[in-house]
Amino acid sequence: MIEMRIEFKNLWTGGLADSKYVGSENSVAAIKNLAIHDELGAIRLNKAFVRQNAALFRTKRFDAIVYDNAGQTWFFDEDGQVIRRNGSAVYANMTAISGTGGDGVSDAMEYIDDIYYAREQMIGKANVQAAGGGWAGRTDDWQVPTGTGVYDRCMQIQNDILFISAGNIIDQVEAGTFSAAVLTFPADWNITSMGKYGTDLLIGLEKVGNTNISRIVRWNTWSTNNSFTSDDIIPESGVHSFLDMDNLSVAAIGTQGNLYYYDGFVWKRFKRIPSEAGWEPDEQATVKLNASTNLQGRLLFGLSGSSASQPSPLGIYSLASYAEGAPLVLSSPLTISADVREKLEINAMEVLGDGTLVTAWTDTSGGSNVYGIDEQGSAMCAEGYFDTRLIVGEDRRKTKRYKATVSYRDIPDGTSFEIWASVNGGAFAAMTVVVDTEHRTVYTKDLTAFCTDLQFRVKLIGSSTKTPIFESLIVEDEQTR
Repeated sequence: MIEMRIEFKNLWTGGLADSKYVGSENSVAAIKNLAIHDELGAIRLNKAFVRQNAALFRTKRFDAIVYDNAGQTWFFDEDGQVIRRNGSAVYANMTAISGTGGDGVSDAMEYIDDIYYAREQMIGKANVQAAGGGWAGRTDDWQVPTGTGVYDRCMQIQNDILFISAGNIIDQVEAGTFSAAVLTFPADWNITSMGKYGTDLLIGLEKVGNTNISRIVRWNTWSTNNSFTSDDIIPESGVHSFLDMDNLSVAAIGTQGNLYYYDGFVWKRFKRIPSEAGWEPDEQATVKLNASTNLQGRLLFGLSGSSASQPSPLGIYSLASYAEGAPLVLSSPLTISADVREKLEINAMEVLGDGTLVTAWTDTSGGSNVYGIDEQGSAMCAEGYFDTRLIVGEDRRKTKRYKATVSYRDIPDGTSFEIWASVNGGAFAAMTVVVDTEHRTVYTKDLTAFCTDLQFRVKLIGSSTKTPIFESLIVEDEQTR
């Protein structure tokens, strides 16, 4: 006799649960490589990343990507190397930056037809509209910024002004004119990121020598004497990145997956990226300065490991809703081409004019680092899956056996569904399934072992440009003892 029946569907309203134990309705414990917002009520595989190998190998990470208004894309690494992707998607090495000391670029932006790139001791400038991409006509030592030992400068454009951080100071460029030290904070604060709120500039800072105090100020871009619209102290280690969303200001703060949002007065805890085994004190991960972008109105951001012991999974996440009034849900829809799950850095991301998503990443798991640039291509991911939250019987004194049934819309040739189970916290193992084409279901041939708790994993197996299309999963108990 069936005593329990649970249906999992409409993941677009639930996304990732807070943990495998607790979550909102229709949330699941894990999601990988699945598109949950493309068509409501149907889930399919996402488009796969393709690693771009030609002329791209580097010994340093790419910290900045700029897509310019001529359709070119520029990649800057921390050693002063530059790669250009032209409008025909052809990648090429460019002449390396060579100026006064510290050639590595920490941030870069296009501003009024020029690309500005921030280095330790200099600000460079290149007009890239000229024939041949314009890189030959650049000026690596265009201006001397405030401070000569600042390795982590960041940039932001607001009110038609380009602001550039310099430790505890902000410089600016307005209509091609450079002005030093337009805003100065006390020496024990270091600027780590900048964002926008309306017509104001958001400035993220961390306390020098104290890893658990951060600060976000909202500045109107012209007031002096540290007069701010708001000034909020946050007990986390660093404001690493402002995540640009429509009508919502979100920041990645600290090292354990916390996202905050701004209510116009103060910053509040918003969501926490779940770790598969829970966040341990020695596990650290961050969202890097330029590791976020918007794709078709959906925020994408990369979670990078920053400690010897790293949480899982690292990779690319999304924060999105389908439309106004729909829930804003967290998901992990994309895996880089190398499918690295540990010691991964997502350094920079950008969406190009044709909708192509490009991502610069580093795999630090081996004896030497591996660096790559990925483009999202036309082929589907080879596979993707979701894990249900933990299914627990009402009475732990009883053990039960379960079956699972997937309802689908389509299984194209060469694609399939798999159903896996984790019994009493054990490893996931594949179950034998039966495909019922008449009723368009895939169900487990046998029941699970008797257990007090379990999780099911539904895998979608793709083939080139084809993907199965999932509708729902029904879990039922069949036997109790």
